[in-house]
This record gives sequence, structure tokens and C-alpha cells, in this order.
Amino acid sequence: MKFNELKSIKSIVCSAILLMGLSLSANAKTTIATGKVTRLISYNSGTILVSGFTFPESTCNNNGAFFISGEHPHFDKLLSVILAAKAMQSEMSVVAKVDDCWYPEITIGGEMTYFVTN
Repeated sequence: MKFNELKSIKSIVCSAILLMGLSLSANAKTTIATGKVTRLISYNSGTILVSGFTFPESTCNNNGAFFISGEHPHFDKLLSVILAAKAMQSEMSVVAKVDDCWYPEITIGGEMTYFVTN
């Protein structure tokens, strides 16, 4: 094979991998739940589980809460909003990834997941 042919094949393969990655993240299902923080559970991995939220149409193994990985780049900011909402008994709306998961998740990348206080 010539160098240009190898370069073309490499370009096609890279494009296919990129498109597959984009389609996987674009197909991830998210939905919204509204509720009040009733309990926080902290795991030794740094993950926080926030209960008080039931997500309709969730295919996660569990429902009634959502989690944020301790590896999330904005973990400290997200946790401070959750703690403030709990202290003030404010209602929150949460958009989380709800397909094929342990609990609904505020993801690090890919899906658009977030929460707001009401």
C-alpha cells in the first residue's frame, strides 16, 4: 500500500470511531425529576448519592436518587448547591442520565445533565 492509501484508510477509520462515539452519547437518555433532598450518602470513592428524586422512564437498576461521581470536575460546586438546597428545604429539578446505570447520574461528559434549585 502506498502512504496516501494508508493515510486515507486511517482517516476513514478515525472518522467512523468519532461518529460512533458521538452517536452513543447523543442516544443516551436523560429525563427530569423534581423533589427535595431527603438524604445524602457519601461513598469512600467520593461518590455522593442524593435521595428524594424519582425519574420517570428510568432504566437504571435503582431509582429514587441520583449520584455524582467524586471524579466530577465540578463536584465541589455541585455539592455546595445540593447542601444549600437541603438546608433551605428548597425544591430542585434534576436532569440526569437514566439509561443502563446504577442510579440516575449527573455525568462528567457527553450527555447534558444538570440541576437547578426552584
